[in-house]
Amino acid sequence: MDTLVDEIVEKYKTYSEVSQKNLFLCINDDMNSVQLTADDIFESFKQQFEFLIYDPFFCMARNFLTIERFRNPRLAAIQNQCEYIDALDYYKKLIQHLVDNNILINSNVELMSHELFSPMYVQFYHIQKDPDCREEALKIIKNHIYHFFTIYSK
Repeated sequence: MDTLVDEIVEKYKTYSEVSQKNLFLCINDDMNSVQLTADDIFESFKQQFEFLIYDPFFCMARNFLTIERFRNPRLAAIQNQCEYIDALDYYKKLIQHLVDNNILINSNVELMSHELFSPMYVQFYHIQKDPDCREEALKIIKNHIYHFFTIYSK
C-alpha cells in the first residue's frame, strides 16, 4: 500500500507542478499581451477538469483515497493536500496575477480564491459521482466563472 500511496503522491505532485508551470508560462510569456479572460479561465479549468475526471490513474487514486481516508488519517491528509490545498493554491496564484495586472479589482485574494474555487470543486465531485451531469455541471462552472468576473473585473 505504501508503494501505491507514494505513486499517487508523486503523480499528484507532478500534475500540480505542471499545472503551476503552465500557468506561469502563460503569465510570463508576454505580459503586455496576456490578458486572461473568463473564457480563458473556463477553458483552462475545463481541460484540467477533463483530465482529472477521466484519466484512469487519477480516477483510481481519487476513489482509493476517498474510501481509505476514513480508515487512515495519513491518506485523509494526502487527499486534502492533493485535491484541495494544492488546487486552491493554484487559484490563489492565478487571482493574484489577475489583480496584479489590473484585470480584477484588488480585494481579498484569499477570499476571492475560495469564492472562485469552491463551486468548481463541488461540481467536480458531482460529475465524479454522476457522470451524466457533466454538461450541466460545466454550464454551472462557466456561469460561475463569468459571474465571478462580473463582480471582480475592473
